[in-house]
Amino acid sequence: MNTMEYKEYVAKIEYDPEIKLFCGTVINATPNTFYGASVDELEKELANTIEEYFKFCSEKGLKPKKPEVQSVRS
Repeated sequence: MNTMEYKEYVAKIEYDPEIKLFCGTVINATPNTFYGASVDELEKELANTIEEYFKFCSEKGLKPKKPEVQSVRS
């Protein structure tokens, strides 16, 4: 499984041939999905997704769900 990490949040990366983009899904916390055409775009979108999640939680007075520490790379 291909993965990326940002601030301990891990995303599974897959290619979607129908839309010709890579799709990332955060797998060790609240699921969030993001897309990119390249590794650079995926890295930026993962960071943006997590930062937007933090912002949303802050605005709603919620505590962000911490990433689960279990191994997600198996």
